[in-house]
Amino acid sequence: MAEAIASMVILSIVALAASRILLVASDGFVSSSDRSALLGDMSVAMDRLAREVRQIQSESGSGGASIDAVAADRLDWQSDHSISVDAGNALALQTGVTTEVLLEGVTSLAIEAFDESGSALNATLD
Repeated sequence: MAEAIASMVILSIVALAASRILLVASDGFVSSSDRSALLGDMSVAMDRLAREVRQIQSESGSGGASIDAVAADRLDWQSDHSISVDAGNALALQTGVTTEVLLEGVTSLAIEAFDESGSALNATLD
């Protein structure tokens, strides 16, 4: 009888240790999956932003860039297009009357603009 109780205690200790290992591994997997999904969403949003910014020059033709204003947290071009973080922490792309959310949960956006010589551009462009 004492041997059965001793073996149950030992097996329960081994099971507790094994369950702890599985729990840590499961938490690591969930964290890794969340990080991977976030990086995927961020990559898609940054690709879209890069494509939009590259099109600014091509849409403006040979007359130079059609960027209207550059701020630390906003880029405006062609008088009705913009990239900014809205009040709901979403990275938004506005094209005309349509606003498209590119990424949720964005707390800040930093934009720096330079001319061909490497000088920083003013916030309001002439």
